[in-house]
Amino acid sequence: MKVYVTPEEYESAAEIGVSKRNVYDRINRQYWDKERAISTPLIDRSRGSKKSIS
Repeated sequence: MKVYVTPEEYESAAEIGVSKRNVYDRINRQYWDKERAISTPLIDRSRGSKKSIS
């Protein structure tokens, strides 16, 4: 099933450091639901914790 992500949703994701590519991969390759894909920040793998946007 095709999921449409609006420009506003991509913008919301970008505010927490999630790129369009990350959103696409999360929805289409990892089968996350749209809301989770947009609202979950990336994990900083160098420290093992979620990125903090200040």
